[in-house]
Amino acid sequence: MVLKQKEAQLAAAEQETLLATDFEYDTVTISLKQFLLSWLNEYKKDTVRKNTYELHERNIKNHILPYFKNIKVTDVKLIMYQKFLNSLTDKGYSKRTVEIIHGTMFNAFSKAVIIGKLTKNPCFGATVSNKNEKKKDTLQYMISDDIPKFLQEAYKYNYIYYIFFRALLETGLRKGEAAALQWTDINLRENYIDIKKTLDFAAKTTDELFGETKTYESKRTISIGASLSAALQKHKK
Repeated sequence: MVLKQKEAQLAAAEQETLLATDFEYDTVTISLKQFLLSWLNEYKKDTVRKNTYELHERNIKNHILPYFKNIKVTDVKLIMYQKFLNSLTDKGYSKRTVEIIHGTMFNAFSKAVIIGKLTKNPCFGATVSNKNEKKKDTLQYMISDDIPKFLQEAYKYNYIYYIFFRALLETGLRKGEAAALQWTDINLRENYIDIKKTLDFAAKTTDELFGETKTYESKRTISIGASLSAALQKHKK
């Protein structure tokens, strides 16, 4: 029985959805696209930070799939994959950018090997060219003598910037960690701060505003000096 075009499209869409959420299908017939969608959905979603998930998603959508198109997952070989990395370099992408894209593919295929869907990671042994490696500029530091002047200018510009930068300078917090601080995280009697979350500056909704710290170890308690404690106390009032 021949399906009508619309029915065929619906059947194809249903099949792709099933493949995108289930690794039990034969990898001989699964496409690279279906495999990577499955990997994202089953092994990355809700297990890594949102920014990391979105990075993998962009790498797949913008770089990997446009190059490999409809290839089967089992047809990806080392020489072919090396040509893919070289093509990114030829387009002018920095070494670091190519390494990040390579990380997405390597991670996905490593999982396929672990769960027994592939016998070998086709990305293993590939190299990233140094051709577009940028020379590292010498880090420019603010000398200690200039810090009071910087804070004075920040105070004149906007008090909230002053207290924000002062907290950064005296604690070593990441900007997202400092921006996420609430009074329940700050103990002004015993002079310490609990770091439990970070602020997502790219959040589109209120629900996405607060996220997990960069790593598990980033959750920590930091002692603060009496001077900063007094400044925070004044700010709270």
